[in-house]
Amino acid sequence: MQNNQPIDDIMGFGQQQQQLENQTVSRRDENLGDRPNRVFDAEYVPNQVIVKFSSGVKTADIETLQQSLGATVLGTTTNLGIQLWELRNLTTDQAIATFGNDSRIEYIERNYLRSLDATPNDPSFDQLWGLNNTGQTGGKLDADIDAPEAWNIQTGNNVVVGVIDTGVDYRKNWV
Repeated sequence: MQNNQPIDDIMGFGQQQQQLENQTVSRRDENLGDRPNRVFDAEYVPNQVIVKFSSGVKTADIETLQQSLGATVLGTTTNLGIQLWELRNLTTDQAIATFGNDSRIEYIERNYLRSLDATPNDPSFDQLWGLNNTGQTGGKLDADIDAPEAWNIQTGNNVVVGVIDTGVDYRKNWV
């Protein structure tokens, strides 16, 4: 790797990705500022920052930034030009304050912890014991299909479910 090679070339951050980002920017809520999903006072991993470099930044500049922060690269995205850094010399807030307006950095932010709770907000959800049985109708606790647990893993996208029901109770004596 050459020291003066643009980070865009190294990380595969090309024209196609820039177009995708421009589309994303145009769909953002104006109240969020220039970054989507901006979260203040949320839980985050101490001494870690997510860094996105400005287009055309040289590898040597990135290495200089890493050294000044005492940073170790924990992860890199190939297509987005983003790195996760662990800091040794500064706290997260100090790094953001010091390098937030650096022209080599598009943004530097905390590594926020996020979780998804996909349980529906339906007021009658607690009556659906087959999805999540808490013993609410006198039934057996957890005798259900664990729907909330499954929804926290995946909510389904492009999933087709087929139900085959003959409508006949084969155990019934019809004679």
